[in-house]
Order: sequence, then structure tokens, then C-alpha cells
Amino acid sequence: MKNSQIRFLNRCNNQREWISRLSLDKDMIGNAVKNRINRPLLIVDIAVPRDVDPTIEDLAGVNLYDIDSLQSICETDELTLEQSIHTANSIVVEETNRFSAWWDQLDALPIITNIRQNPRSNSKGRNIKNAGVMAKGYTESEKEQLAYRLDALTSAIIKKLLHQPTAYLRNLKDPSELESVKKMFNLGETASTNTNHGTKHVPGKNQDHHD
Repeated sequence: MKNSQIRFLNRCNNQREWISRLSLDKDMIGNAVKNRINRPLLIVDIAVPRDVDPTIEDLAGVNLYDIDSLQSICETDELTLEQSIHTANSIVVEETNRFSAWWDQLDALPIITNIRQNPRSNSKGRNIKNAGVMAKGYTESEKEQLAYRLDALTSAIIKKLLHQPTAYLRNLKDPSELESVKKMFNLGETASTNTNHGTKHVPGKNQDHHD
């Protein structure tokens, strides 16, 4: 037995991996690992042609790799990497498109909010008044309940009626069209879209803080 093989046997109990150019047979490895209970041994044979007996893979707790198997692993990893890159690119494109769509809607959001809030705020007082007229002889609790139901019904109707217009507004990209909508609904400066400044307001950013 060569000195290098003797060193391998002496050190085998303390090693988890072994990169080898030694000539190792199954009996030699079997004797070396018999005391390695629950401690697997990885052997990488870098010799060409191979020097390690391929049958040692039959031994429990021993894993053997040679140059050919390492090449196969590298090719598999390269394919996996390409697939991962393709998946990552798809995610980036999808999220970029989603962000772009959200960004394009920022100019329209203040207008949409005002269009929804104006009829809602105007109807609330009328609902309370109408509930008082409709509920003559009712208790105050019953009048409040009726007003609440009228308010909920009005909100549902407003939401239904404004669904298509607001969907249309979200897709508008021409600032002049948004300005026309503001005039149509008499929104004035309360629905500023910041388009005159060439910037959009991003919630949580670019806000002035005052003490």
C-alpha cells in the first residue's frame, strides 16, 4: 500500500469530503468507513481515467463523483440557471407593466375620488331629511335605521352608475382629456392632477411635513 493511501485511511475518520487522485478500491474504502456511523463520506475522483473503483458507491454512506458526473451536474445546473433567468425576466416584465399601469392611473385618481365623493356627500343630507319625512310617527332609532338603509342604497347605486366612467378614466393618458372631465363635473382645483408640473403624487413620498 502506498504512503498516500495509508494517509487517506488514517485521515478518513475525520474527513467529510475527499478529492482524490489515488487508486482506491472497494475493500480499502470499506475498511476506512466502517467506523463512520451516520457520517457519510463524499469522494471526488479527479483522475482521468478514473482511479477510484466505481463499485464503492455500493457501500452505505459513500457517495462517489468522477469528472463525467461533475460535468453532467454542471450541465444540469446551467439549464436550471437558464430556466430561472427566464422566469425572473417574466416576473420583472409583469411587475413593470403592473407598475406602469398604476403610474398612468395616478393622474386620474384624484378626479375619480371627487366624482365618487361629491354625489355621496350631497346625498347624505337628503337621505336624512327624506328618512324624517318617510318615517313620521317612527322612533328616532327607527328613523336613523331608515336613513342608514337609504344611504347604503344610494351608495350602491352611485357605485354602479360610476363603474364604467371611472374605468374609462383610469385608462386616459392625455392630460387635456382629464381637464375636460374636471370641467364637465365642475371639480375645479379640488381634483388637481399635478399634470401642470409634469409630476405625479406617489402616496407616502414627496410630502411636505409641518410641525
